[in-house]
Amino acid sequence: MKKYILFIISFILLYTVFQILSGVILTAFYTPDFSAIEGHLSHEVAFGEIHSIPLLVTLVVATISYFLSQKLYKNHNDLN
Repeated sequence: MKKYILFIISFILLYTVFQILSGVILTAFYTPDFSAIEGHLSHEVAFGEIHSIPLLVTLVVATISYFLSQKLYKNHNDLN
């Protein structure tokens, strides 16, 4: 169980770092299209919403892959 907890914690950390780095890269290379604004400038900024569903689905997939890999590793060692 310790291996699983360590795996999930490291997975969450790597997932978070990847999300932050991809956000930084996308922000750095973003070029706004001022021709689409047509003079309607708003003083409000919309940042969007935060959804935890992608993280939960990713954690479920990571959990399944972890236990599947442990089972395959166990079966592989039993054959040797």
